[in-house]
Amino acid sequence: HDMTYDEVVERLGTPKEVIISYYEQEDMDSLIEKAKVRRLLKNFLSVAFAVLLVFLCYKAYIYQKTFEEIRDSKGGYFEETIEVKEDSEIE
Repeated sequence: HDMTYDEVVERLGTPKEVIISYYEQEDMDSLIEKAKVRRLLKNFLSVAFAVLLVFLCYKAYIYQKTFEEIRDSKGGYFEETIEVKEDSEIE
């Protein structure tokens, strides 16, 4: 059945009490090991994100340079030719 917040607190204790109880029961070495793993994972993900960001910036730079080379290969402008056909040519 559904329980209210007050019923949960009465049964298990306040959130603060639950956390304090957990840390009192947990082995200190285990807590330190968990913190090390979390810090290592955080550092790894930060480095991976930085490498990905540098890679994407490099790709954007290469695409920009390629675009500029293509644009400049026509002397910096594009030509458009419009042909006007007489009515007799259309039929």
